[in-house]
Amino acid sequence: YQPFRLLLVLPAFYLLLTWGISQIRTTTIRIIVVVFILLVNLISAGVYYTNPYFYREDWRGLVQFIESQPKEEKVAILPSYNSYWPYEYYSTKKVPLVGLSDGFRMVEERDLEKRLQHYSESTIYYIRYLVPMFDPQEQTVLWLNQNGFVKIKEVSFNQIPVWIYEPI
Repeated sequence: YQPFRLLLVLPAFYLLLTWGISQIRTTTIRIIVVVFILLVNLISAGVYYTNPYFYREDWRGLVQFIESQPKEEKVAILPSYNSYWPYEYYSTKKVPLVGLSDGFRMVEERDLEKRLQHYSESTIYYIRYLVPMFDPQEQTVLWLNQNGFVKIKEVSFNQIPVWIYEPI
């Protein structure tokens, strides 16, 4: 549930609400209903704008975190290279980004072998963005575990989880 999706139906809701209020015959009751609706709207907007959970994904924070880590050998990976552009936008190119699958297809073991074989001694920052769509069988996690990597930490950047793997 993400409230910003309600913005699509808000105009129709307000038109129906206005029509309903105009059907109230007593002026006093109509004013009370309008004031109540305005208060609910103001309180809801205040909660929405002050709660960090409702902010967009924090790609800037994610990239700054990865690039500021002290390890020399590191790489960031995404399940699909289709979702690379937010990372590239904020990146200063200190840490390479590897997309595991091309196009709109699921990650396969051959992709992992081909794209991650050069990073056997690197710390891997697995950005789990759109994993249910591109890696529903968790092929990447299985491959990392089978090839001598251990998960040492999980960090979240407002709904973008990052799992950090180190070679054993």
